[in-house]
Amino acid sequence: MHAQGGANEWSTDRAELVYGERPSGEIVHISSVERGLQCDCICPGCRRSLVAKTKAEKQVAHFAHSGPACGGGPETALHKLAKQIIAEELRLLLPERLAVFGEKQRLLSEIMEMKFDLAKVEYNDLRDVVPDLYLVRQGRSLFVEVAVTHKCDELKIGRLRNRGISSVEIDLSGIPRDARLEDVRDAVLKTAPRSWIFNKGIDEGLESLRMEVAREEEEQQREFEEQAKKLAEVYRAAKGAVPSGFKRDRNWQLLERVGGTDLVGVEFDGNAVFAVSPIQWQITVLIDVLLHRKLGRYLQTPVSICQHLQRHDLIRADFLYLRETVESRVTQLQEDFRAPWRVVSAYLDFLTEKGIAAHLMKGYTIAPAVGSLWIEASLEMEAARLRVDNAAEQVKRILNAADPSRRSTVTLSGWLSSLDPQSNLTFREALQSPEHHGRIGLELRAIEAMLDGQPTVPTDALALPVQDLIAAAEKQKVILERARQERAEQQRAEARNQRIADLRTIAEPLFSEEELEAWLTTRRHELSDLSPIAAAASGGFSFARAKDILMSIKQKKEWADAETARISEYREFLKTEANALLGQDEGARFLRGRDEELGGVPPAVHCKDAESLEQCRRRLRQWDAFLREIKGR
Repeated sequence: MHAQGGANEWSTDRAELVYGERPSGEIVHISSVERGLQCDCICPGCRRSLVAKTKAEKQVAHFAHSGPACGGGPETALHKLAKQIIAEELRLLLPERLAVFGEKQRLLSEIMEMKFDLAKVEYNDLRDVVPDLYLVRQGRSLFVEVAVTHKCDELKIGRLRNRGISSVEIDLSGIPRDARLEDVRDAVLKTAPRSWIFNKGIDEGLESLRMEVAREEEEQQREFEEQAKKLAEVYRAAKGAVPSGFKRDRNWQLLERVGGTDLVGVEFDGNAVFAVSPIQWQITVLIDVLLHRKLGRYLQTPVSICQHLQRHDLIRADFLYLRETVESRVTQLQEDFRAPWRVVSAYLDFLTEKGIAAHLMKGYTIAPAVGSLWIEASLEMEAARLRVDNAAEQVKRILNAADPSRRSTVTLSGWLSSLDPQSNLTFREALQSPEHHGRIGLELRAIEAMLDGQPTVPTDALALPVQDLIAAAEKQKVILERARQERAEQQRAEARNQRIADLRTIAEPLFSEEELEAWLTTRRHELSDLSPIAAAASGGFSFARAKDILMSIKQKKEWADAETARISEYREFLKTEANALLGQDEGARFLRGRDEELGGVPPAVHCKDAESLEQCRRRLRQWDAFLREIKGR
């Protein structure tokens, strides 16, 4: 494998020795020497004479040992060549100086190319360490280490640091050993990875960051202490003002029905962190969260439950968000203090011990046996409530239609509390009763139908002021039946014409004039081999099916139009942002360019919804950063 130029007559796809050393110590490429022993070169590794094998001998151009090969020549040649290039060029791209401590970092200087006044190879003036190169710029020194096969070990790094002289290491391990001279030069001076072994400025920046973090932690600790003291005072005040009341709503009625009122109102350390009584927040946890799963999942955790309680303002605002360090300190100051989630956890454990809840690996849930019984009771209560509510609405309508002179003697609340002669219960109790609610509901519906003019005569007035209406309904029934028959035929004809007109009205926006007539008169197997017009004329299921077919056609058209508009809107958002960030020309190139990270398609094609828009925005920011970096260089 080769560096940037690929293989040619002076480089190969194998790690051949293509660099030799002149007696003067200069490293030269095979392309610049005479062939054979006239090359006057030795192996940079073993120091034995080399023979130049050039193209004239019908071989891949390379150096060969005149005797046994040493095997380490290519690596040593590359190492010496790198030092020679730097010494000749007296310039080098230095890495950025970045001080990093934990999550903090400080950029001290960007990547920069620096020119030097002096370079010494294998600097031997130091007794304990010999750097590969010693560079000097305006009286300031820099050590350079070149890594081909092995990077600097800890011992050498320690010695370089002890000298207090900035040191850089260039990593050439990825450069082919027979790379072309221009490729090696580019890698050494610019492109090869490089990093600081030691830099006093970085060390000082690191120490500055360390001291900054220490100051921040000290300040944070003071803030935590002040917050803990304040919370302890708030908690002590809250203990004396814990509410005792609660809503006797359906949740409480359910607990009364199943005999579970002793499961709420339990005292725990930390109860004062809640803004309501223990009964109230515990009913919410037990019934709303565990039984009815209002959080939308099977297993609940103390934290998720606290989030639900917070949304319903059941936790005092002072105790909503507590760091563990603050919580621990408040507990030291006020022994019975507990964070809300710990109080909820204690209550969940209490329910588990009672067999009401089950603690599984990832959370708590209602015990299956308890849950099925309680859900059944809850459904029965809800059904009974709905029966009373529905009956109350029916009675309101009936009373409004009754004779005003008699209506004043009966009110809704009075009727619900009055006695039903057949059950010997109040009408409210009878409606809640599985045995009697059906009969009462049937009669109420019959009375409503009578009031609506239907030929229905109730068998029981249910103590409502409608006796005169029942008598009138019986007389009217015969008249209505006769009129109904007369109207029926006329209505059938009108309805048939109207259905055809309605079908045509629905279909007109969906077809051209020719397509409309063809569609209306063509037999369709979905309509039992009827045409849509014939289906409309016959009415019933056939007409409904014809409209369903039209609605399906309309819906598909609307969906297609909406999808096209939605995609266009997302793409317009992306185009606007790209033009604003990159400019119109560069933005257009970004939108049209294929992007492998977007599945190999241009951003303008990939962007179809909110998720893909965000992906394209992320690529846009990366592209902008890349362009800025190129301009910075």
